[in-house]
Amino acid sequence: MLKSGTTANLLKKAREAKNLTIKEASLQTKISEKYLGIIENGEYEKLPSPTHAQGFLRNYAVYLGLDAEEIILKFKGEVSFLEQDKRLFHKKTVRHGHKLLTRFNLPNRKFDIRRFWFCLFGFLILLYLGWGLKKMIFPPTISVEEPPNNSKVFESFIFVKGRVAKETVVMIKNDVIENVADGRFEEKILLTPGLNVITITAKKKNGQITVVERTVFYQIPSGNSTTTPSL
Repeated sequence: MLKSGTTANLLKKAREAKNLTIKEASLQTKISEKYLGIIENGEYEKLPSPTHAQGFLRNYAVYLGLDAEEIILKFKGEVSFLEQDKRLFHKKTVRHGHKLLTRFNLPNRKFDIRRFWFCLFGFLILLYLGWGLKKMIFPPTISVEEPPNNSKVFESFIFVKGRVAKETVVMIKNDVIENVADGRFEEKILLTPGLNVITITAKKKNGQITVVERTVFYQIPSGNSTTTPSL
């Protein structure tokens, strides 16, 4: 029978009674010095899992000439008592693919604020680079609100209205539109009788362009002159 005392104390005293160092015990048992120190300090929560803890204890007990089964039973009794106090291992279930895995973690695990800020900063940099790359690679966007395509009018002029991104040059029939404010543009265009094809071009500084066409049919009301008035 084992003497009274914790599992950790029993193992430590057994090693010291044989005049063995932790390094020597580690070489013989193939258990790292780190884990042997953890076991002798009773800090089982620092071991990878309860399964590892029992395996290490069994091998260590056999090496020290102790009853391995009694050591395991004593360990389970101590862990069971501590688990009721929720001071040792607690389970955390996570989903991995279609399987549920269970692992043991310390309940007082601290949040790594430095890693959080590092990840956030990296994410913002990637977001900024992606936004800049999009501006460089993709052609400018343009939305023509008026006139509708394939429309029919009875006046000799129309207003072309729409939106573009900032710092985008707008041209209608190859004429640069000057009054583009906050991405909005509006220009009065004279029509000729019959079919009119109006070309609206948006151009970036890097030379990329987007072209939109609007087809407008100007029908002169009967009795009116065919002369196109000036602006």
